[in-house]
Amino acid sequence: MAELLIHDDPRAALMDAYVLSLTGSSLQSQSQVTASLAALGLQDERDLFRDSRDLNPLFRTRNEIAHEMDMTPAALRDKNRRTRRERSMSSYIEMCHDGLDYCQRVLNALDVALNVT
Repeated sequence: MAELLIHDDPRAALMDAYVLSLTGSSLQSQSQVTASLAALGLQDERDLFRDSRDLNPLFRTRNEIAHEMDMTPAALRDKNRRTRRERSMSSYIEMCHDGLDYCQRVLNALDVALNVT
């Protein structure tokens, strides 16, 4: 807050900080998705907010995969010890389709919001 108050252009600094808060990390959680929806002006799209919960399995799996790829002490000691989960290809396909379908719904809602005359 102090930086904003002493900045030559507080409004520009505030806008820069807001944009950074929205773009500084990738969308890896339901809360980040809903914050983005609100920032895009889709706060009245209740179905999108409600259905964002359905993305949690996708986010959880993505995070598990990313962390399982990290080298663990157990993996370094015993090369035969598996530290990764087995998942069926169909579960990956379903989660990816769900995520892509959700993204399409967001884009459709944005198209309507931007083209209201």
